Amino acid sequence: MIDITGFEVSGEIHSSRRNKIYRGLRQEDRKPVVIKVLNDEYPSLEELNKFQYEYEVVSKLQQIDGVIDHYQVVDYGNTKAIVMEDYNGLSVDHLIENGMALKTFFHLAVELVDILAQIHSESCIHKDIKPHNILYNLQTGQVKVIDFSISYQLSRVNQTVINPERRPGG
Repeated sequence: MIDITGFEVSGEIHSSRRNKIYRGLRQEDRKPVVIKVLNDEYPSLEELNKFQYEYEVVSKLQQIDGVIDHYQVVDYGNTKAIVMEDYNGLSVDHLIENGMALKTFFHLAVELVDILAQIHSESCIHKDIKPHNILYNLQTGQVKVIDFSISYQLSRVNQTVINPERRPGG
C-alpha cells in the first residue's frame, strides 16, 4: 500500500505498465478520491511532464459533467500523483464482461456521444476512447470519461476549414 500525505489509501483498484490507481479518502474533508500514481519510482522529466499535461487538460474541461474531476497533483516520493473524484463508477469493460443490459448500453452510448461532443467543442481530442476509459455509475446512470494522458489540445488559432478550390493560390 502507498502512503500519501493528506490521504488515507484503502486499496489498489487498477494497475498498468505506466501507473497504479488507488481508492481512498482525502483526510481534510473525508471526501472519497481516486489517486493515480506513476509506477516508476524515478520517472523521467518527460513522464512527469505528460502526467502534468493530463491534469492540465482535464482542468480545462471541469465544466463538463461527463469528465472526471481532477482535484490536484501531489508529490509522492520522487514522483507525482493525480487526485481525482471517486464517483463509484465501473469501467465499461467490466460491465461488458459481466453482461450489460441493452437499455444500459443505449443510455451509455447516447451519454457518451454528448460528452465527446462537449469535449470536442473545447478543442480537445481524447485519442483513447475505449471501454476501459469510460466509467458508468450503476446507481445514478452517470457516464464519465477518464484518462486524458494521450489527448490532444487543438490550437484555437486557424481552425477554419477551407474549400481547397477557393483557397488563395489554389
